[in-house]
Amino acid sequence: MRSAGSLRVVISRLLGAALLVLFVSVWGIGCDSGGGNGGMAPSPVVENEIQNQQANAGDDVIEVGLEQVFSAPSGTPLTYSASSSDEGVASVAVNSATLTVTPLEGGEAEIMVTASNERGEATDAFEVQVFASPPDRP
Repeated sequence: MRSAGSLRVVISRLLGAALLVLFVSVWGIGCDSGGGNGGMAPSPVVENEIQNQQANAGDDVIEVGLEQVFSAPSGTPLTYSASSSDEGVASVAVNSATLTVTPLEGGEAEIMVTASNERGEATDAFEVQVFASPPDRP
């Protein structure tokens, strides 16, 4: 049988370990402003996918407002980039939060658009089908 002094040491050590676990748990929660990402802004998300597009070669450009497509749940500013699988069919450019697709010649191209912040990125992809212009007729 243990003496009262030994029992107090065991209980004291158990309480100390429990308090340490409790402190670490509470400290971890306090350092994490939600979302499990250590206080950083949440990653961007795709809110509204861009639908596939069709256009005639040489016609007006297709413009898409990217603020309607992507969001960052914390409101952290996003930067945007885009690429085309075939720049000869459809070229792309991003100015501020506007994607511009220019239909150049007949064919199909996949357009990939990415929104990013310091926490991560989100990507949306869509197809552009460009119809060749009919040849000039006399």
